[in-house]
Amino acid sequence: VDGPIHLAGHSAGGHLVTRMLCANGPLATEAFLPVQQRIKKVVSISGVHDLRPLLNTTMNSILQLDEDEAVAESVVMQQPNHNAELVCLVGGSERPEFVRQSALLANMWVGLGLETSLVVAEDKHHFDVIEAMESSDVALLL
Repeated sequence: VDGPIHLAGHSAGGHLVTRMLCANGPLATEAFLPVQQRIKKVVSISGVHDLRPLLNTTMNSILQLDEDEAVAESVVMQQPNHNAELVCLVGGSERPEFVRQSALLANMWVGLGLETSLVVAEDKHHFDVIEAMESSDVALLL
């Protein structure tokens, strides 16, 4: 299909769609660069953008991340490849770490020249924040 591409992902999916914009991401090869350049907007919904804090959790016994891998796979530590727009949507009633990570990525990548915005959906939490995309107040996918 021709035309612009808009991506959205929630939680770990927010990490995955944002990874598509990274200069070292899965689409950053010569074969996929034309596809990556068609990405015009990415909406990361309560995304996990910095994997380093997971090193100190019991969840890491399953993930088995080491520090090098956590840095290499954390989108917040990467260079965005081009000038798509990044929207970080997070619920105002989320756990503080999701709010921090969304604000962190929007702040980091705007400093690297990408158009970013942070949208905090008041009274939304991790399991209903996606409903904010239906709001006429939040034109996230235009």
